[in-house]
Amino acid sequence: MKTHNMKLYNEPFTLIKEKRKNIEVRLNDEKRREIEINDEIIFSNYDNPNEQIKVKVVGLSKFNSFRELYSSFPKSYFGHNEEINLEEQIQIVREIYSEEKEKKYGVLAIHVELK
Repeated sequence: MKTHNMKLYNEPFTLIKEKRKNIEVRLNDEKRREIEINDEIIFSNYDNPNEQIKVKVVGLSKFNSFRELYSSFPKSYFGHNEEINLEEQIQIVREIYSEEKEKKYGVLAIHVELK
Protein backbone atom coordinates (compact mmCIF):
# COMPACT_ATOMS: atom_id res chain seq x y z
CA MET A 1 0.00 0.00 0.00
CA LYS A 2 1.25 3.44 -0.95
CA THR A 3 0.20 6.86 0.25
CA HIS A 4 -0.36 9.62 -2.29
CA ASN A 5 -0.75 13.34 -1.60
CA MET A 6 -3.11 15.47 -3.66
CA LYS A 7 -4.76 18.85 -3.37
CA LEU A 8 -8.43 19.67 -3.80
CA TYR A 9 -10.35 22.89 -4.10
CA ASN A 10 -12.65 23.62 -1.18
CA GLU A 11 -15.92 22.41 -2.73
CA PRO A 12 -14.79 18.91 -3.78
CA PHE A 13 -12.79 18.61 -0.55
CA THR A 14 -15.93 19.30 1.49
CA LEU A 15 -18.05 16.94 -0.62
CA ILE A 16 -15.64 14.05 -0.02
CA LYS A 17 -15.35 14.95 3.67
CA GLU A 18 -19.16 14.89 3.97
CA LYS A 19 -19.34 11.58 2.05
CA ARG A 20 -21.34 13.21 -0.76
CA LYS A 21 -18.66 12.53 -3.41
CA ASN A 22 -16.98 9.18 -3.93
CA ILE A 23 -15.24 9.64 -7.29
CA GLU A 24 -12.37 12.07 -7.77
CA VAL A 25 -11.61 12.88 -11.41
CA ARG A 26 -8.04 13.39 -12.62
CA LEU A 27 -5.93 13.12 -15.73
CA ASN A 28 -4.35 9.68 -15.99
CA ASP A 29 -0.87 11.22 -16.00
CA GLU A 30 2.35 9.64 -14.75
CA LYS A 31 1.62 10.48 -11.11
CA ARG A 32 -1.90 9.01 -11.20
CA ARG A 33 -0.73 5.84 -12.95
CA GLU A 34 1.07 4.91 -9.73
CA ILE A 35 -2.22 4.71 -7.81
CA GLU A 36 -3.49 1.23 -7.02
CA ILE A 37 -6.58 -0.14 -5.33
CA ASN A 38 -6.21 -0.12 -1.50
CA ASP A 39 -3.71 2.76 -1.62
CA GLU A 40 -4.33 5.76 0.60
CA ILE A 41 -4.71 9.34 -0.61
CA ILE A 42 -4.28 12.31 1.66
CA PHE A 43 -6.21 15.24 0.22
CA SER A 44 -5.22 18.73 1.35
CA ASN A 45 -7.62 21.63 1.01
CA TYR A 46 -6.18 24.32 -1.31
CA ASP A 47 -7.84 27.04 0.79
CA ASN A 48 -6.56 25.63 4.07
CA PRO A 49 -3.54 23.33 3.49
CA ASN A 50 -3.56 22.21 7.14
CA GLU A 51 -7.00 20.70 6.62
CA GLN A 52 -6.59 17.15 5.35
CA ILE A 53 -8.67 14.03 4.86
CA LYS A 54 -7.56 10.46 4.22
CA VAL A 55 -9.32 8.18 1.80
CA LYS A 56 -8.84 4.61 0.64
CA VAL A 57 -8.80 3.88 -3.08
CA VAL A 58 -11.52 1.30 -3.64
CA GLY A 59 -11.59 1.38 -7.44
CA LEU A 60 -10.01 2.86 -10.55
CA SER A 61 -11.75 3.41 -13.89
CA LYS A 62 -9.83 4.62 -16.94
CA PHE A 63 -11.40 6.46 -19.87
CA ASN A 64 -10.29 8.25 -23.02
CA SER A 65 -12.34 11.35 -22.25
CA PHE A 66 -14.20 13.20 -19.53
CA ARG A 67 -17.36 12.76 -21.60
CA GLU A 68 -17.02 8.96 -21.36
CA LEU A 69 -16.17 9.12 -17.67
CA TYR A 70 -19.08 11.36 -16.66
CA SER A 71 -21.48 9.31 -18.82
CA SER A 72 -20.54 6.12 -16.96
CA PHE A 73 -21.60 7.00 -13.41
CA PRO A 74 -24.50 8.73 -11.64
CA LYS A 75 -23.96 12.47 -11.15
CA SER A 76 -24.19 11.99 -7.39
CA TYR A 77 -20.90 10.02 -7.40
CA PHE A 78 -19.17 13.30 -8.29
CA GLY A 79 -21.11 15.31 -5.72
CA HIS A 80 -23.29 16.82 -8.46
CA ASN A 81 -27.04 17.15 -8.29
CA GLU A 82 -29.28 15.73 -11.00
CA GLU A 83 -29.98 19.16 -12.51
CA ILE A 84 -26.44 19.47 -13.88
CA ASN A 85 -26.07 18.19 -17.43
CA LEU A 86 -23.11 16.50 -19.08
CA GLU A 87 -21.97 19.66 -20.86
CA GLU A 88 -21.90 21.55 -17.56
CA GLN A 89 -19.85 18.78 -15.94
CA ILE A 90 -17.33 18.97 -18.78
CA GLN A 91 -17.25 22.78 -18.60
CA ILE A 92 -16.37 22.59 -14.89
CA VAL A 93 -13.52 20.14 -15.46
CA ARG A 94 -12.24 22.26 -18.39
CA GLU A 95 -11.47 25.04 -15.90
CA ILE A 96 -8.78 22.73 -14.53
CA TYR A 97 -7.77 20.37 -17.37
CA SER A 98 -7.31 21.28 -21.03
CA GLU A 99 -8.63 19.19 -23.90
CA GLU A 100 -5.03 18.72 -25.08
CA LYS A 101 -3.99 17.14 -21.79
CA GLU A 102 -7.14 15.02 -21.76
CA LYS A 103 -6.19 13.63 -25.19
CA LYS A 104 -2.56 13.14 -24.17
CA TYR A 105 -3.14 11.27 -20.89
CA GLY A 106 -6.71 10.02 -20.84
CA VAL A 107 -8.71 10.41 -17.65
CA LEU A 108 -9.12 8.51 -14.41
CA ALA A 109 -12.02 8.05 -12.03
CA ILE A 110 -10.57 7.38 -8.59
CA HIS A 111 -13.21 5.68 -6.44
CA VAL A 112 -12.60 6.65 -2.83
CA GLU A 113 -13.90 5.81 0.60
CA LEU A 114 -13.34 8.09 3.57
CA LYS A 115 -11.10 6.49 6.20
